[in-house]
Formats: sequence, C-alpha cells, structure tokens
Amino acid sequence: MGPEVVESASMLSHLQGESETSSQYSEDAPASRPLQQFDTDETVENAAPSGNIKRLYISHFLSTWNSRFFEFGAVLFLASIYPGTLLPASIYALTRSAAAIVLAPSVGRRIDKGDRLDVVRTSIGMYVFILSAR
Repeated sequence: MGPEVVESASMLSHLQGESETSSQYSEDAPASRPLQQFDTDETVENAAPSGNIKRLYISHFLSTWNSRFFEFGAVLFLASIYPGTLLPASIYALTRSAAAIVLAPSVGRRIDKGDRLDVVRTSIGMYVFILSAR
C-alpha cells in the first residue's frame, strides 16, 4: 500500500471513531472531542450531500433576511409612532445591542457546556413562548 492509501485509511478510521484517541473521550459528548485538522489536499468521501448543503445555505439566508427585515421594520415603526425624533429608535437599538453584549457570554457558555439537543429544544421553546406572549 502506498502512503496515500495508508493516510486515507487512517483518516477514514479516525472519522468513524476507531482511532486510539477516541477512547479517551466520552461517547455521550461527541462535541467534547477536539477538532482534527487535515491537509487541504485530502478529500473526505463521506461529505454531506450537496442538496443538504444548499438547503442549509438557503435556510441561513432566509433566517438572516428575516432578522434584518425585522430590525429595519422595528426602527421604521418606532419612527412612525414618534415623528420628529429618533430618540426612541436609538434607545431601542442601544438596549438591544447592550442586551446582546451582556448576555452573549452566558448564552455561549450554555451552548458550549450543555447538551446540544437540550439547548436547541430550550431555545425553540423560548422563541415560541416569546412569540406567543406578544
């Protein structure tokens, strides 16, 4: 076997979790395993299908579009309620930015240390609760 075949077999066994270093990490927390870096010349044969990647990009685009559209609309709405002054819109934007700065570390810590499925369920539940409270 040539060196390329051995490297590919080694990389494939590592991706399937059969390497000697995977035994020291918990199977319950695959996110706790360190990321492995590979040479850019190597290709992984088990990559995600291109249809799923396209759907992921479309979903991200639409989600970002929705968020930006809401932010723009909220400022226009506040400007129409309080004509002649942009103070309420400025206070709204400042409060929103300050909340993001203050809460980002705790939210990031929760995402990093918590069970990923539990974090996703909690965030969806909070989102639905906030939308229903309006």
